[in-house]
Amino acid sequence: MRRLTYILSIFLVALLALTGNAQDKDLTTDKVRFMLQGNWVSDDSTLSMTVMGDTIIERKAGNAQADHFDYTIKKETCDPELDKKAKGTKSTGFYIDESSTYDAIEFCNMLITITNDTMVLLYTDGQVVLTKKP
Repeated sequence: MRRLTYILSIFLVALLALTGNAQDKDLTTDKVRFMLQGNWVSDDSTLSMTVMGDTIIERKAGNAQADHFDYTIKKETCDPELDKKAKGTKSTGFYIDESSTYDAIEFCNMLITITNDTMVLLYTDGQVVLTKKP
């Protein structure tokens, strides 16, 4: 099942890139922030995210406690290692820099693509495809 999810994720990224949605020339920081707002769930349901204002609440399957992060959207990288990993990957050019509101955890995500109902994030350990829940 995980392999099928992985294959579908790669297919979705390729499809979005081919249709031109991977990089929208009209995207601005404000537009990205607006598009991020709402409830998101990963294709394999192992991650759910709620984005409200400048806060992200993440819930991972098997973890009863939710993680709360303040975030900023940046045009410049917040993790050079991420850029090395993404070399040759078409992206929006935006990064989501998250910092925990409870402890010293900070990390960076590269926003590969975003539409009104789908986004793909690349992070140091992999990538995730999220779908917006109504």
